[in-house]
Amino acid sequence: MNRINIAIDGFSGCGKSTLARDVARSLKYTFIDSGAMYRAITYACQGNYSQKHVLKILSGQPAISISSDVDLIFDGIALGDELRTREVSSNVSKVAAIEEVREYLKNVQQALIRKKGVVMEGRDITSVIMPHAELKVFITASPQIRAERRYNQLINKGIDVDIASVQKELQERDKMDMNREHAPLTLVNDAIVLDTSNLSTVEQLRTLISIATPMIDPSLTSGLIKR
Repeated sequence: MNRINIAIDGFSGCGKSTLARDVARSLKYTFIDSGAMYRAITYACQGNYSQKHVLKILSGQPAISISSDVDLIFDGIALGDELRTREVSSNVSKVAAIEEVREYLKNVQQALIRKKGVVMEGRDITSVIMPHAELKVFITASPQIRAERRYNQLINKGIDVDIASVQKELQERDKMDMNREHAPLTLVNDAIVLDTSNLSTVEQLRTLISIATPMIDPSLTSGLIKR
């Protein structure tokens, strides 16, 4: 059986984290949420997002590792819901735009993919982190659907928001992600585009597994799918 790397990029609110995690679980691969790493550095900033302060945090060379129980381990601290607050979500693009941050995390991420069998999602995975991945996917969805998904996610976490402000934040983040100087969000030529607007999570998973299957082993079937 051939082990491959699967790189997934896309906009916020498209469901790419859930999809990537489900695919990794189904294939018994390692799931890496690159966005959680940027969120961890943003969380560590504690409200001060100046480049000087961010670089001070990086100067300590914080250790970052993945875990099956939480989003990740940042300098020995397990982080989960702390990374999904509106404060972090509103400022993570500022931190991610800093070249030194991207270079630091690029080294961390590329060290994790060398053994293959990795599903990683983010915004520069297909273009910068895993340009040689056997399968590259770009996830998209309509702005309304994305806003609804993010709104429901926040409400379920007990965070009081209105959908208009959520949609505005997504639009602002899209603009920053696509126009930043270093490693912007982009659709690479050999990526498969998957629009999740009208697909359930199970349908998204089945679609991506069906694409990956012949790259791994023709004998694999949808029986791999486990929820």
